[in-house]
Parts: sequence; structure tokens; C-alpha cells
Amino acid sequence: MPTATAHLRAAALSTGTLCSDMAWQHWALLAKAGVWGGLTLALPQTAAASCPEGVISAQAAHLRTSSEWHEFDAAQRNLVTETGTLSGAELSISYLCHPWHWAAALSEQNGSTRYDGQTSSGSQVVSQSVIGQRQGRLQAHYALAEHWQVGARLLHQTISRDIASAGGATGYPELYDWTTLAVGAQWQASLGPGTLTVAVWSARPVQSSLLVKLPGRDPTKLPLGSISQFDLNLGWRTQLSPAWHLQAEVGWHRTEIDAGAQAVITRNGFPTGVAHQPRLTMLSRPIALRLEYGF
Repeated sequence: MPTATAHLRAAALSTGTLCSDMAWQHWALLAKAGVWGGLTLALPQTAAASCPEGVISAQAAHLRTSSEWHEFDAAQRNLVTETGTLSGAELSISYLCHPWHWAAALSEQNGSTRYDGQTSSGSQVVSQSVIGQRQGRLQAHYALAEHWQVGARLLHQTISRDIASAGGATGYPELYDWTTLAVGAQWQASLGPGTLTVAVWSARPVQSSLLVKLPGRDPTKLPLGSISQFDLNLGWRTQLSPAWHLQAEVGWHRTEIDAGAQAVITRNGFPTGVAHQPRLTMLSRPIALRLEYGF
């Protein structure tokens, strides 16, 4: 939740739908990720002639994520805590041509969170936020040895957050948008009738922004501070038949976003003050159940 000068902070918490600009940017992710997916699928086609043993697989997954947000002021005091559960689905496609493994994925999750925070005047308030999260991901792994792989990942993510009005304060919608580039490593080994994998990723931002519609003000794009992400994933994959596999995966993901620079807030094009996004920590604990078909 952005903080602003006193006359803007009188209404800290608006329900309702996202404004048209925010909705357009929210769904533009699908177009961007589709382009990324097309580029990734072109790689297998290019490599197919020199890799006759290559395998293309398609996956569909059910996702369920425990989500936790914390916002902090300049003195590192906790301003807002949000907790809740998101659920949704992921579609992905991969191409294995040893020692390379390429993959592209699209996912969407939605849900609501409990908002424990305060109004701009400092009064404590309990409300609810409606959350929508969409991701597009490209990644590649290279096998260094039998059990070890290293990789790179490009991820674009949008998170819509619509804070409901409560306690006499008016809510409003936000749209976070960022792209990160990550490096990672994966270890795998046989376990029972399947394969156990442990993967870690560390990411830094390529671009980021926050589009916010404060009550009675024009939509404003606020800069976000530096973003750092760390992901830890544990998975187990087993073969159901020659063509079908089942995979279960759990994860622990942490995203740190530093406080952003101030931006001018306007009403009907005229400046009325400034606002900025406080430091934000996002913790996610996803669970995925994935079904895979190999062509």
C-alpha cells in the first residue's frame, strides 16, 4: 500500500474493479508470455535435426499457494500483514535434448487475503484483499553431471491487489508488474519408484513498476525499489506409463522489494501530492500436482 503526503493519506484504504489501464496491463502478460513460449518452442524445432533423441513433453498442474505479505515503514516497523491462500493452474511445455532442457510455462492463481493494517491516519483496521497472480516463465537447464544441473530463468509476473474498504477508510486497486532474471542449480537422485529433485533459484530484476489508483486520483505508476528473489523447490516425479508421469512439488519462495522513490500524484492531470511504495516482503509456500505427457 503506497504511503503519501498527509492530505493524500486521509484515505488509505476503494473496492471495485481495476481501471481499464490496469486491466489491460494485467492481461498483457498473456501476450508477452505467449511470445516467450513461441521463442522457446522454436528452439526444439531448430535443434530437432541434430537431436533425434529429443523428447517434447506437455504438463498441466493444479497450484495452491499459502501467501504472506508484510509492508514496513522507513523505521522498519510493520505497517501491514496480509495472509491467505491462492489457487489456480499452470500449463507448460518442455524439450529435453541432453544435456539441455528447455521449458516454458504460463500460470494463473487467484484468491483473497486477510488485511491487518492501518489507515493513513494510523488507525488499526482489518479488511480483505482480492489477489490475482499471473506468471510467464522461460527457463533452460544444462546437465553438468549425472545428478547436477545449472540453469537460467526469465520470469514475468503481475499481481493485482484490490483492497476492500473498511473502518471508514476507502480501499483501492494496485497492479504490480516485474520481470526478473535468475540463475539456479538442481540436484536429483532416484528415490523409490521415482526421482527426487531439489532446486534453488536466485533472481534480480530486469524491470519493475506499480500501477496504483488512489481514491479520487488519476492512475499513477510508482517505481519499485530493488527486487531480490530466492526460491527453494522440492519435487518428486514418478512414471505412470511409458508416456505419462506424475510430479508433486512444494516450495518456499521469498521476494524482497525495497522502498521505491516518490512519484507525483495527480487529479485530472494536476499535481496534488506525492506517494511511494514502502518496503515489501512476500513469502509464498506453493504446492503443485503436475501431470505430464511425453510425445
